[in-house]
Amino acid sequence: MLRVRLYCIIIYYIFKDIRVKGEEIALEICRDFQGHEADITSNLKYFLGEKLNLKTNFKYLKLSKDSNADKYSRLIREDFKNKMNCYVNIDLNDIEKYLIK
Repeated sequence: MLRVRLYCIIIYYIFKDIRVKGEEIALEICRDFQGHEADITSNLKYFLGEKLNLKTNFKYLKLSKDSNADKYSRLIREDFKNKMNCYVNIDLNDIEKYLIK
């Protein structure tokens, strides 16, 4: 049984929305979820590799407070008025179809 992590589904929809196709991608993943790297890698290989046909390479590390990922997450958290137009619209039904019922 594949245990699906919610954020892996979200990453899938982000890559699907930006229409990355047939390319090799390298993802640096924050090591905040220590001990779950194999599970995360398996999920992302399914969503990005099998469903979007992307060649993937994953690197797990501790991201610094100066990283672009940290800056972007802070920007999103502080955007209370939804002024940015770059958000990916994901419906709850899109997520639920991958969750075990």
